[in-house]
Amino acid sequence: MITNGTPLYDVVIAGGSYAGLAAATSLRARALIIDQHQIGAIQHSACAIPLDIAQRFDVEETVLQVYSTGYVHTVSGTAAFRLQPRYCIFDHQRLCQTLFARSGAQFLRARIQGLEGNTVLTSAGPVTGRVLIDATGWPAALATARRPALEDRERLTVAMEAEIPGGADGIHFYFDPAIVRHGYAWMFPAGDTLRIGVGSYVRQSGLTEALHRFLAFLGHRGKPRRGGMIPWFDRPPTVGNIFLAGDAAGHCVPLTAEGIRFALHFGELAGRVAREVVDGQLPLEAGLASYRLWVETHRRRMSLMRFAQSLVGRMPNHGIALSARLLALPPVEPRFMERYARWTGTR
Repeated sequence: MITNGTPLYDVVIAGGSYAGLAAATSLRARALIIDQHQIGAIQHSACAIPLDIAQRFDVEETVLQVYSTGYVHTVSGTAAFRLQPRYCIFDHQRLCQTLFARSGAQFLRARIQGLEGNTVLTSAGPVTGRVLIDATGWPAALATARRPALEDRERLTVAMEAEIPGGADGIHFYFDPAIVRHGYAWMFPAGDTLRIGVGSYVRQSGLTEALHRFLAFLGHRGKPRRGGMIPWFDRPPTVGNIFLAGDAAGHCVPLTAEGIRFALHFGELAGRVAREVVDGQLPLEAGLASYRLWVETHRRRMSLMRFAQSLVGRMPNHGIALSARLLALPPVEPRFMERYARWTGTR
C-alpha cells in the first residue's frame, strides 16, 4: 500500500538477523525487513544455542555439531560440565535464510538514516509501518533516533573470532589473564572447522593481539574473520511506540555473552504482539505494556549474571577455577545447567 507516496506496511522490522527474522516468522507476509546487508551475509558470533532451541524453531538442518560436554579452562586446571540439554552450533547464513524464507516477509536492502513518526528514513527512500520493531543490534538505529542517549559505548562486550580448519569435541572456555583480561577466550568446534575467539567486557586495545596469542596457545594460526560489540546492560524493551528485541534491547546474558536464543525468543514474542496489534486484538499501548512485562520478568536473573561478570575482572584466577569446580560438582551441576540452558523468560 502507498500512502502520500510512501510505502505503508503493517509492521516494519529494522534488522535482518535473529531477532528481526524471528519477529517476521510470527507475522508471515505482513512485514517488511530492512537491513543494509543481504539476509545472513554478516555473522558476528560463534553461533551456539541449546539444541532444543534449534528444535523449537525448526532449524535443525542448519546444525553443524552437537555438544554434550563443556569445559572451563583456567590457569590451574579444567572443570568439565555435562550439557543437559545439549548445545549445538549452526550455520549462520543458512539459519537466517531458512527463517526468512519461512516468514514470507518482504526485504529492503538499505541503510537506516532516521525516523519521523512511524516513517523510517532509509537510503532507498522512506517507508512507514503501523508497528515498528527495532532489531538492529547494539546501535538500536530506530530507538536511538528517538532517544539518542540510549547508546552507551562504554558498556559493551567486544569480541573477535577466527575460523580455521580443524575438529574437536565439546565447547571450551578459557579464563587466563595472559590471554585476555576482563574477559575470556573460547573454542567452538563446528564440524570441520574451529571457531576460536576472545572477548572483553571492557573496551580495550590489543584484542587482535590477544586472539593471535590464543591461537598460538592452541597451536594454531589464523586471522580475525569477524567480530562485534554486545551490550551487557539493560536497555528499555520499548521506546515510545517501538518494540526493541535482541541486542537492541540488551537481550544478551552478561558473563556468557549468550544472546541468540534470547534474540529468537523475544523477537518471536515482539512479532506475536505486533500481529495482535495489527489484527485489532490488542491496542498498541497494551501490546507495548505486555511486551515490557515479559522482558522485565526475564531481567530478574540478569542482575545476578552482571554481578558474576563484574567478579571476573577482580577475582584472582584461582577464584574463577574454584567457582567452576564447585559448579561442576555432581550435586550442583545438573540443577545449574538445567536452569541456565532452559532460561528464556518468554511466555
